[in-house]
Amino acid sequence: MLPLALQRGAEMASPFSIGTQVTYAGASWRVQRVLGAEAVLLRSDTGEEVAADPLRIGSQENPRPAAGSPSLVDQRLYDDADWAVAARRHDLIVGLVNGPRTTAEVTAVAEVLGVTPRRVWALLRQARVRGDDIAQFLPARHVPRTKRLDRQVEAIIQQAIDQHYAKRTRPSMDSLVGEVAGRCQSAGLVPPCGKTIKARVFARDQLWLTRRREGWGKARRLRLLTGADPGAGAPWERVQIDSTPCDILLVREHDRTVIGRPNITFAIDVYSRTILGFSVSLEGASTVTVATCLTHACLPKQDWLTKRDLGRVHWPVWGKPAILEYDQGPEHEAKGIQRGLRLHGIRSKIRAKGHAEHHGTIERLIGTMMRRVHERRGTTFSNINERGDTEPDRLACLSLPELEQIIALEIDSYNHSTHEGIGDRPLDRYLAHYRRPDLPDELRVPPLLSADRLLLDFLPYEHRGCYALACGCSALITARVTCCRYGDGRTRRPLSALWFMTRAAFRRSGSLTM
Repeated sequence: MLPLALQRGAEMASPFSIGTQVTYAGASWRVQRVLGAEAVLLRSDTGEEVAADPLRIGSQENPRPAAGSPSLVDQRLYDDADWAVAARRHDLIVGLVNGPRTTAEVTAVAEVLGVTPRRVWALLRQARVRGDDIAQFLPARHVPRTKRLDRQVEAIIQQAIDQHYAKRTRPSMDSLVGEVAGRCQSAGLVPPCGKTIKARVFARDQLWLTRRREGWGKARRLRLLTGADPGAGAPWERVQIDSTPCDILLVREHDRTVIGRPNITFAIDVYSRTILGFSVSLEGASTVTVATCLTHACLPKQDWLTKRDLGRVHWPVWGKPAILEYDQGPEHEAKGIQRGLRLHGIRSKIRAKGHAEHHGTIERLIGTMMRRVHERRGTTFSNINERGDTEPDRLACLSLPELEQIIALEIDSYNHSTHEGIGDRPLDRYLAHYRRPDLPDELRVPPLLSADRLLLDFLPYEHRGCYALACGCSALITARVTCCRYGDGRTRRPLSALWFMTRAAFRRSGSLTM
């Protein structure tokens, strides 16, 4: 018989409670008083008293059956995270077992553990039956069942999956079952049933299987994402920019006829989640759309808002990015954009191809804005299934200036609404940084860039030689404004303008290497 101090009984109370029937030196005793960790005062039925070693005291009550006792744990099935979860469960559950508890306390523990109150009650019953050993609170792990098929049949199934099923032609499950049956009959083996083959397919690496059958684009959503976004420590430290076709049809201002879907570009501050600026254009994503978005983001917006009758919109945002993050689109890698980044000392960070999650902040913003656009007349929605029988060509009613006004109002609502990711309103977080008492005076106001030069520094440019009429002075055309390629009144921007820079000035800008 094990000493009473080492036994795991049905209850979690002290094994030396006063009056408990115990055995010591082959006789029956009752606990009179606990003298300390090394002695317990026992009293017999005849009145004899003795101070006994707790390790030599046994229980007269038979312990629970072995089914209720703690079982051995296979250490290979658990990692450090599992043991941390078990220790957390142990601390909370044992606290409930050893003292009085209420339904509210059980519910509170369930919320902390992320389980239902019913699961907490089950853990309490488990603790009373099996004891308070931490191993009893480990997550359940089921050892895979031993396969009962012949090894040759197993090998045929795996080969058929690799050679027949994992192809871009995407054979069906029935086709795979027929292929396995044919190979088994050729080898003189009994083919397995379809459920067995289906189970083997599901047991394979689904990421690898989807990549082989449907390509990396489909398999990307199955990839396990690890790590965390590094974030930013101040406004303008990291700025993400991206373009997307806008899910709405626009019309001309003068005759309200449909002219197509615009392209929209957003820039967002990673630190505060404030939308810094945007650009709407009927052109596709290009150097011009990126340049106009950056200009709008970096410059004060009061004049821009006043011209569009949006003077009541509060958008006190301007500055210069320290790092500009973008994808590998050609509009970002153009010479004009790269030249502008060099001139203004802005570092660039290019997102790896196929990893949209690296720029999750701007991707989520685009999704949020498109959902708000879907509430407007003329929306095309994101796909045909969402569109249903809606006729956007017939319902379209917004022009380009009107869409700009709507997007500006939606951005104002976004900047003044609580963001789930930061738990604060983006514009409040942005402005609070510049009110910090420990911030030096020279950093309390963001840098103000030149409105005359900023757009030109990011526009596309070409090297061309030209001469004045009779002077013979050579110059270089270094920037060309092509804000619109249409001449039918789709936009209020100028159709064309040429800007010239002398060779000496161009050399000073750092864009010409001799």
